[in-house]
Amino acid sequence: MKAQNRNILLLYDNALSHKEGEVELSNITTARLPKNTTVLLQPMDQGHMETIDTIEWINVAWNAMPERVLRNCWRHAELLTDRLLSVAHILN
Repeated sequence: MKAQNRNILLLYDNALSHKEGEVELSNITTARLPKNTTVLLQPMDQGHMETIDTIEWINVAWNAMPERVLRNCWRHAELLTDRLLSVAHILN
């Protein structure tokens, strides 16, 4: 970064694992966020990651579902007839 004359601002929260002043680099400036502001800035602190995880789990479950099971569900619910299912098969 120094060779490209780039400057970096590294923001960090007040976690105990973040230590100040251990390493100084010429093109990197560090700044500590004010207390209790990470919940406003970090999606993981707002529960968004739980939503993303849930969507991923639904996707995995959906993709693991055999096609024949889905066809049977549609057929038993009488939403798709055998005739429509056979047309859908041709289109795929």
